[in-house]
Formats: sequence, C-alpha cells, structure tokens
Amino acid sequence: MTDYFRGQKKRMYTSLDSLLELIIPKPSPEELAIGEDNNQGLFKMLFKLREKERNIIAMRYGAGLKKFEVTQIMESVSPR
Repeated sequence: MTDYFRGQKKRMYTSLDSLLELIIPKPSPEELAIGEDNNQGLFKMLFKLREKERNIIAMRYGAGLKKFEVTQIMESVSPR
C-alpha cells in the first residue's frame, strides 16, 4: 500500500485545457486593447484606398493567394 501511494504522488494530473493554455496562451487585456487599436487604424487606412486596391489586399492577405494568382484574377476581371 505504501508503494501505491508513493507512486500516486509522482503522477501529475492536469486538464487538457490547462495544457492548451501553455501551448496557446490567451492574450492579456492590454494585448487585446492594443490589437483593437491597431485594427481600427488599419480599417481607417483601408477605407482610404480605392475598391480595386482593397480587393487586391483582401485576396493577397485575407484569402492567402499568391501574387501571380491575384494578377490572373485582376486581369480576368478588369476591362481591356
């Protein structure tokens, strides 16, 4: 019985949620506020662009398309 309880002390039980927090930490309130400020600034700048330019940025960074893919799409859409 002593060996059993001694063995139990060596084992550490932890939840999967706590392991996920170690791997992917949650942002602090400060980080969330800074991110929100950055997003607002980004949106302000995006709205200053023309629609075509916004679409290019959306395809490149939002959809993750490569430059040549964006070029092909823009060439097929734009009038000649």
